[in-house]
Amino acid sequence: MSDVPPEVDHEGPNSRPAASTGTRGAVLIGIVGAILVLLQSSYLALLGSSVPLTPTLYGIGLSLQAIGWLGLAEGAALVLFAVLLSFNPHRHMWAGIGLMTLGLVSLYGGGGFVLGALLCWVAGLLAIMARPGETNRRSWNVDLSTLEEDPVIEADLLDSGLVTSSSDGSIAKP
Repeated sequence: MSDVPPEVDHEGPNSRPAASTGTRGAVLIGIVGAILVLLQSSYLALLGSSVPLTPTLYGIGLSLQAIGWLGLAEGAALVLFAVLLSFNPHRHMWAGIGLMTLGLVSLYGGGGFVLGALLCWVAGLLAIMARPGETNRRSWNVDLSTLEEDPVIEADLLDSGLVTSSSDGSIAKP
């Protein structure tokens, strides 16, 4: 098995920062939490059509259906914050704050069986602590003289821009 270097992030006017492991994890955890909030909220919205007014937390009387509809809106907003984090990792701070705030607010309607709210909090913390553009890559220290014997790896390295070819046919680090 040969060591093939990771792909290179190309910089340019249309390039986006590379998503770090923290932002990928935050997106996945945030979407799972949002789905749990959406499931419980849809259940409350359906259940609320048969139960009229019920006393809720802090003595505010709202119908279960209204709480369910509010929860559906919160769940949709949680999904939007997770998608924002996925497509714009440089806005990780705002997405993390949004995930944490809406995760807390969703507890009023049950918070996706409470687990959804906790997952949104974890996703928000991961998003806030993430450093977009930094990935968990190893540095590659390769003896370039041995790569001249393998034309496939040499071609891959030349295509990736990690090495350059000199006039005598040898390869070297730029």
